Amino acid sequence: DQVASAEGQLEAMLALLDWLGQAAVHDCFVALNVHSALTPQDVRKSIAPALATACTLAAAEPPGHSTSSVILFLDEMNTSSCMGVFKELILDRSFDGVPLPGNVVIIAACNPARSLTIQSAGVLRQDDYGRDWALGHYQVRALPGSLAAVKWSFGALGADQELEFVSRRLEQ
Repeated sequence: DQVASAEGQLEAMLALLDWLGQAAVHDCFVALNVHSALTPQDVRKSIAPALATACTLAAAEPPGHSTSSVILFLDEMNTSSCMGVFKELILDRSFDGVPLPGNVVIIAACNPARSLTIQSAGVLRQDDYGRDWALGHYQVRALPGSLAAVKWSFGALGADQELEFVSRRLEQ
């Protein structure tokens, strides 16, 4: 009887190991580093694996018990020229007209847009975007009204926080 019990336990252990060996690890946090050269095709290519993972996770869970989320983080979203794509993702919760899986959470970080005109060497800053881009600087665009309505402002860093931030960056 003990032999049969040990064989049954061994069989169960082998079945568990087989199941674990077939299990897949999914990346549930996807960061998209947005920049001015990003195109809608680049966005599609970058987020397709995250959307596929979200569908896979949702299909593996019992109905009504969704516990797995895929977080899509859009970093510096307002440095891109394809803001309409991000508006569709965030507000319409779709991409290319296809609804996003319900377990996709989108978080976006934006930089404050500056509307100051700075004159340097006789050139107005707002009129010199081409030179600015060539020097490696990025342009921060104002959010469209629909996205501006849902933003959450964390405010600016205080003098002490800014000093600490700069100090830590210099240490790297």
